[in-house]
Amino acid sequence: MMNNSNTTFKELATASVYTDFNSLARLRAQASQQSPEANKAVANQFEALLVQNMLKAMREASQLGASTDGEQTRFYMDMFDKQIALELARNGGIGLGAVIERQLSLSAAQRPGATAEISMHGARESQAQPVLKWNPTSQQAFIEDLWPHALESAKELGVSADVLIAQAALETGWGRNMIHDQSGRNSFNLFGIKAGTNWQGPQITVPTLEYRDGIARKESATFRAYGSLQQSMNDYVEFLTNNPRYQQALEQADDAEAFLQALQQAGYATDPAYAEKISNIMSRESFTSVVSALQPGEAVAARAQG
Repeated sequence: MMNNSNTTFKELATASVYTDFNSLARLRAQASQQSPEANKAVANQFEALLVQNMLKAMREASQLGASTDGEQTRFYMDMFDKQIALELARNGGIGLGAVIERQLSLSAAQRPGATAEISMHGARESQAQPVLKWNPTSQQAFIEDLWPHALESAKELGVSADVLIAQAALETGWGRNMIHDQSGRNSFNLFGIKAGTNWQGPQITVPTLEYRDGIARKESATFRAYGSLQQSMNDYVEFLTNNPRYQQALEQADDAEAFLQALQQAGYATDPAYAEKISNIMSRESFTSVVSALQPGEAVAARAQG
């Protein structure tokens, strides 16, 4: 079966006459096997179709197109356009084929079950398989997705996992306002950590809102980028534990309110209401009910009643 598929890809990719446009449906179906050879063949065929449409539009706009009213003449011109388009695509094209091929490869990488090897300086490798795309559909989904990642990091810091999740919720708008690069790739930056001079890993520069003397200002800032949710959690732990300015906050990690206030006072965020906003998220019934279901605990219930 595999040999037949490979032969088909080769035959279609090297098709030399315009009538092979009829094979496009077969190519699209077989490209679901995520074969690089299939992706290339499909990309070439799509580029040929796009070029054909360009030629057709150019011909119709020209005086030649207006003067050839004969049905047979138009028929053979259409054949000629298709053949020119196919030959052009087969011999390097105009660059569209390569773009389409990259997009097909990226789409295949983002399908469920896809694997990726990601290594970043400044962020420890996660034993869990990294994901390339993350779009939580609700606040509950956000909490449930982050919970297993937050447990380990919270234990290292001495805080409860719900503190980290609430902070991430504020920083990312419950996952709806994640930082993405120009290609749309998710940075997985859960805590809004900026890329300073010591950060040697991937980074993304985006517009941001900063508070200067209590006044909100629009600025540009460069943020760290990670390969997964767990890498972001891991780097957050390292960011706090390796920075002396947050030592006082870590010493009060067992008290969520004190920890957040100390974090704010140490300059973690410029928003003067940063700690209060996180505490408000943690006190919501919609938040505490999901956390309690994941890991029942008296501390969470007590904060909800307080």
